[in-house]
Amino acid sequence: MYNTPLRRDEIMGYLSDIVGISYAVPINKKAYRYDINSEQSFYIKSITQAPEGKHPIVIHDTIGNEIKRNPILGVTIGQLQASSAYRKFRIVKDDTNEPAGYEVDVLNTIALSNLLNRLGVDTSLHNGDIETDIEKNLLQINTENPTERNAIIASRVGQGRFREGLMNIWDSSCAITGLSIPALLKASHIKPWRDSTNFERLDVENGLLLSANLDAAFDAHLITFSDEGTLLLPNDTLSLELKKVLGINGNQKLRKTPSSRQKIYLKQHRERSGIK
Repeated sequence: MYNTPLRRDEIMGYLSDIVGISYAVPINKKAYRYDINSEQSFYIKSITQAPEGKHPIVIHDTIGNEIKRNPILGVTIGQLQASSAYRKFRIVKDDTNEPAGYEVDVLNTIALSNLLNRLGVDTSLHNGDIETDIEKNLLQINTENPTERNAIIASRVGQGRFREGLMNIWDSSCAITGLSIPALLKASHIKPWRDSTNFERLDVENGLLLSANLDAAFDAHLITFSDEGTLLLPNDTLSLELKKVLGINGNQKLRKTPSSRQKIYLKQHRERSGIK
C-alpha cells in the first residue's frame, strides 16, 4: 500500500485500535512503551528521537534476532539502539550501560500486524474488521491515481495525511479534552467515509481529532456539535454515570470554532443524530 515505511503517528494510530495492548506509557520524553504482557513490551520513539519518522519502533533484541533469522515481509530490522528509556530491555552493547533494542521499520499495516503477531499480539479482530470494511468500500473509490487511492484508503483507517492534517490542526490533542497522547487519539470523519466523495474523505474539515471514547460516541451519534462547537447530547440518552465514564460534563465545546465548511459537515451530523 505504501512505498515508504509507516511514520510514527500512523503506527500509533493503528496501535490505538489493537485490543490487548495497554495504552502508551511516556518514558522520559524519549519514547512510548507498549506493554503486551508482564514480560513483553516494545517502544515507539518520541518525535524528538525520530524527528523524520525513521525507525520509529524499537523491539527486544531477542525478537529482533529471531526476525533476522525468520524475516517478516515488509519489516526491516535496523541497528541496536541504546537508551535509558528502554527500561524493560537488557544491556547488550559493550560500549554502554544502557538497555538496547533493535530499531524497526514497517512498510504497511499488514507488515505491522505481522510484527505484532510475532510479538505475541492477536490482531485478528482488528485486521478482520478493518480489512473487510475496506474491501467492501474499495469499489466506492473512483480514481485511477494510485497515490490518491492509497491516501483515501489510509484515511479510512484514520491514517495517512488525513490523520496528519488533523494532528496539525488540533496540535496533536483531542479537539474537546486536550488529551495529548497520540495512541489514544482517533482521526474521526464527521460525514461517514462510506457516504463521502473522494474529496470529502481526504478533507480535514470533514474531521475531528477525538479521544477514543469520544470518537466512538461521536460515530454512534451519542454526541454531536453545534455550529459554535458546543457539545450536544441528542435526546440526552446517556445516564449520568455514562457521562462520567465518557468525560462529558455538559459544558464542553470544541477548542476551536468550526470553519464555514466544517459547519456544513456538522449540520449533516446533527441531522443524522436527530437534531434539526
